[in-house]
Amino acid sequence: MGESDKRSGRRSEETLTAIRYQLEWVQENFSIELIVLADAAGLVLTHAGDADHAEMLAACAEQLNDDKEGPMFSVVEESIPGLTHERLFVGPLEIDGIPLYLCAVATPSDEAHAGMARALGGIRRIYRTTSLTAG
Repeated sequence: MGESDKRSGRRSEETLTAIRYQLEWVQENFSIELIVLADAAGLVLTHAGDADHAEMLAACAEQLNDDKEGPMFSVVEESIPGLTHERLFVGPLEIDGIPLYLCAVATPSDEAHAGMARALGGIRRIYRTTSLTAG
């Protein structure tokens, strides 16, 4: 069964639902513990993984993107067991002029980097091809 065959049962025309399915697939296939899409206000748009940890990461996403070594990291580190600078990935993206942040917690590896790239590409594709409705 090909990759697209495995995912075909989990598609949605609703933007955030489709992105959640994408993040769940990336989490499962690229050994990522937590992955969350956040807005600049620090709100979770969607995620895969622990909901409480996703909320904490989203709340600090913009600051972590600007300075992963700064004081905000200590706040997040206390809330997410085993988090280190090396295990935190933050990828900014902009959709229709709106800044968003894709954050993940994973063991650093080529696989994790590939998963983040896959998720970023998927999010951009989904925003281009779906209607923005909550899922």
